[in-house]
Amino acid sequence: MNDALDGFPKIRALSPWAGDAGSARPAAKSAAATPPARPWSEPVPLHAAPDVPPFPTELLPPWMRDWVSAQAVELQVPADLPALLALGVVAAGIARKVVVSPWPGWSKEPTNLFIFCGLTPGEKKSQCFRKALAPVMALEKAAAERAEPLIAEAEGRKRVAAKRVEHLELKLAKADPGPDRDQLADDHRAARKEFEGIFVPVRPIYRVDDDTPEKLASELCAQGGRLLVASPEARGLENIVRDEKVNADIFLKGHAGDDLRTGRVGRGRESVDRPALTCLYTPQPSVLESLAESPELRSRGFWGRWFYSNPKSQVGYRDCSRPSPEVPEALRAGYAAAVTHLWGTEAAGPDEPVELEFTAAAAAVLTAFRVWIEPELRPGGLLHHVLDWANKLAGLAVRLAG
Repeated sequence: MNDALDGFPKIRALSPWAGDAGSARPAAKSAAATPPARPWSEPVPLHAAPDVPPFPTELLPPWMRDWVSAQAVELQVPADLPALLALGVVAAGIARKVVVSPWPGWSKEPTNLFIFCGLTPGEKKSQCFRKALAPVMALEKAAAERAEPLIAEAEGRKRVAAKRVEHLELKLAKADPGPDRDQLADDHRAARKEFEGIFVPVRPIYRVDDDTPEKLASELCAQGGRLLVASPEARGLENIVRDEKVNADIFLKGHAGDDLRTGRVGRGRESVDRPALTCLYTPQPSVLESLAESPELRSRGFWGRWFYSNPKSQVGYRDCSRPSPEVPEALRAGYAAAVTHLWGTEAAGPDEPVELEFTAAAAAVLTAFRVWIEPELRPGGLLHHVLDWANKLAGLAVRLAG
């Protein structure tokens, strides 16, 4: 029995009387010999979140690590927040262009991430978002400025071609049968072919926030299969469950890279192969608790795809006696340069991503991790109650490594 209790907290700490843990209660003694009763210690609440180690910023690349550490000091926030935002920004930049293969036989792992960082109000989430996404927003603005003249020119040609088609249709409708009408029909077919052949470039969008699933699917197709969903809140997730109906297909396919086919009224059929959706949300933890009530999301593996973080709040412990030091310009510029470079990464070919391979040492670490995970998935194991998430844990590690 004593062996079975090894590793458990000693009962002595909770016992209202003296004596060894597990021993019988001592017989009553005289009042004079009875020592004063020790007060009960404060009960440990069953719902209290466990202490977790701080985010391992030392494992990040130097340019990211230094920016994350400095940003956490400037905003006085947990390092988890800028670290996860930076990882998500990079993941979105290389998504669909880079895959990871730990060893032969492992399906090429995409590098896009689904990140959920639960933080209470007042944690300066919006400020951190703006700073982390600043290089991406600058890239989007520059891309939009380059595309605008091309879009305007193509739209003008499209309008002229449409007018010509309309003009020929009116003439064709009034023409009498004969050679002239036949010529009008030929001209009309040629004009319609010209109209349909004019391609109007899509306005580049790199980041959205609270789109409905339907709009998100359409935008993902329009943008060529790569998109970042980033919001300090989680309205985009709340849009998944509406009127007791669940529409999570775009998230499931966008995470796994399964081919996407949509059929929208008035838009025709849209499609994209190997879509890569990256999601960054930092809402209140209660939002996750509310959404987790949907059994369909859990059964379809929706919640098993996320990288969760619930960092310890610094609210109430921040130093308000003086202004926090700003991120040095050199670190800010280095972060922006690295993000810009990674977002500019090109794939190996039109439909051929760059493939990263594990070294033998890295493969050995991954193997040891999987060996540890497997028995913990059994009933009674540490990870059995989060089986949907734990089954994808090794894949998440591979994505993070990428």
